[in-house]
Amino acid sequence: MVLSKGRKIILITAVVVAILVIAYFAYTTYRNAQSKIDAAIEPILGGYALSYADPYDTETAEEFIERYWNPVKDKSSFQKKFVKQLQEQVIDLSFQNAELDMEDRISNEYWDEITNAQEPILKMMPFLQKVGYEEENLKTCLKDYYLRLAENERADQQEAQADSEQEQELNDANGLMSVLEKVSEFNDAAADYYQIPEDEIIPIEEVSEHYQAAIQLAQNADDLPVVAKALSQATSSPLLKEQSFMSSDQIADLFVASDADIYTLRNGIGGYYDIYKDQDSYMTYYGDFAYETYTSGGKKYDTSAFTPGLWNALTPGQQSEIRSGNSTTTHHNYYFLGKDAEQSFASDIPDLAQSGYGYVFCNPDGSAMFVSAKSATCYTGSGAYPIKGDFTKLVDRAAAKYNVSGEAQSQADDAVQSAVAAFLAGNYDDTVDMFLSFSDNGTRLVPICQFMKQMAQNGFLDEGIELVYSFIDLSDEDMVQFEKFLSELS
Repeated sequence: MVLSKGRKIILITAVVVAILVIAYFAYTTYRNAQSKIDAAIEPILGGYALSYADPYDTETAEEFIERYWNPVKDKSSFQKKFVKQLQEQVIDLSFQNAELDMEDRISNEYWDEITNAQEPILKMMPFLQKVGYEEENLKTCLKDYYLRLAENERADQQEAQADSEQEQELNDANGLMSVLEKVSEFNDAAADYYQIPEDEIIPIEEVSEHYQAAIQLAQNADDLPVVAKALSQATSSPLLKEQSFMSSDQIADLFVASDADIYTLRNGIGGYYDIYKDQDSYMTYYGDFAYETYTSGGKKYDTSAFTPGLWNALTPGQQSEIRSGNSTTTHHNYYFLGKDAEQSFASDIPDLAQSGYGYVFCNPDGSAMFVSAKSATCYTGSGAYPIKGDFTKLVDRAAAKYNVSGEAQSQADDAVQSAVAAFLAGNYDDTVDMFLSFSDNGTRLVPICQFMKQMAQNGFLDEGIELVYSFIDLSDEDMVQFEKFLSELS
């Protein structure tokens, strides 16, 4: 049958309409699907959370997971777009904005001017761990981000110029280490599936070699501040804990002069303020050093009856006079061997003592080195640099000046051993009596630590802790040192 021209037009029109209807419904279906995907992705990457179901709010996280995340998380279209949005809206934009001035930075679809992708990534990872989301392309995207950071850091190093070779090596080491620290931060926040071995981003040995070069070059140039800075930064990194940069004897040879004077920050072992101290409540004593803090001024005018109206009725000059008369000033004074302390490290003494440092070697040129068994802090004139290591030899050398070793120490050792032997024999009361005797009723730090060490060696650390804490009466600073000792012992 041959259709007339009119019928042909009608048929073609019907087909076109059907196609348009199908296309409309297909587009609507697609848009609805995309909207659901966007509703799950956008809040994770910093966008708006629909219905206020915020994935990072403990009160609404479960609603977000059930209503928006779970319905789409297994769809390939979601997985692809999640990676795409993370790459384009967070990672790529962060690198682009990092090169721009503030006024030229670009916002992403979520109205964020991201300059550092680390922050949203670290925020995202615990959520992904909570919902158990694992996806290979996302894992690759995240690893590529840190590889790109490393690549950019190396490029920046090639362009930068320091004042000396040793400083350049140190800057190179610090730059690479900063990338590895970001990887380490990521691993702390991420589930096992997304873990990134630091060596796959930057070889640990490469960073170590830069630190070694900086130390050697600085040592050759007699540039002790750079030596101290490099040692401080290298030994403080958990990533380099297996690396050896310089022995404690070599460090002592560099930073402690042969004619250095030795002083103590510990009380009760014969320091200056064990003898010359008063009952001034403003004073805190640290062996050969003392710290005074007090406030002055204030309470010149009684304003208890003031109303807002009365205060506003005063002239600006009167208000200023009242504020000045009622303000207080806090004073901080530091003393050394009975005189005003003039050393560059004087204001740090309270923190150093409470951090476990017991002694300081003061050199004629004004530099100094504080020591504890596990660390030293060097003051070189350009700053203070903590260095981790085994400094027991220096501690023993300093302690000898205050008769902490020798015959008295031998007698104390015997008393400690007797107390431990009594405990092992089941004579608890005798153990307590001996402990109170050699520790001066729980007030002497050194023999208490020796007792705990021997108890731990015999497998009775917990029992020793229980006994000691029943009778201990240490000063605040010695208590800090004791607790640090226990943490290293356990």
